[in-house]
Amino acid sequence: TIDWGDGNTGELEIDSSSSVEGVFGVLLGKHTYAENGEYAITISLWDDDMLAAEEEPVVTTFDVFVANQAPVITLAAAATIAEGATFDLSGSFVDAGVLDTHVVTVVWGDEEGGDPVSIGTLSPFAGSRSFGQDGVYTIIVTVADDDGGESSAKLELTVTNVAPIANDDEFTMAED
Repeated sequence: TIDWGDGNTGELEIDSSSSVEGVFGVLLGKHTYAENGEYAITISLWDDDMLAAEEEPVVTTFDVFVANQAPVITLAAAATIAEGATFDLSGSFVDAGVLDTHVVTVVWGDEEGGDPVSIGTLSPFAGSRSFGQDGVYTIIVTVADDDGGESSAKLELTVTNVAPIANDDEFTMAED
């Protein structure tokens, strides 16, 4: 049996096809940790004779360190809108640390949006902004987890020029 050190236990498989002189098999097991950290793994082994004699198992313990993984962001690479229109940003992220909490920020890339603005903590995420001037803007989305993992993704937003519209208005002038 195996105690993975995070409250989960299981059975190991013995692969006897991997036997070499003096070794009669390889123990196989797989486990996914929900959170980074250090874990003490304990393996307990019995053979048929030990079980029949109700003997204590052979026990070995070792430590493993599970490193934090940065979130992975999914975001469109490019988009186009007309000048004065609202751009609706949307994306998602996944994180191997399923117990991590997150903060999603965006830098809009225009003259008003130089500082990161929080747009949520969950995946999928969304935010919107109007762009009043034509040009190409680099929008940067960053997702940070509570264990220091962080990743960013860029989106190139092209804002196309909109021709001005002249209205047929009446004007009155006073003469001196």
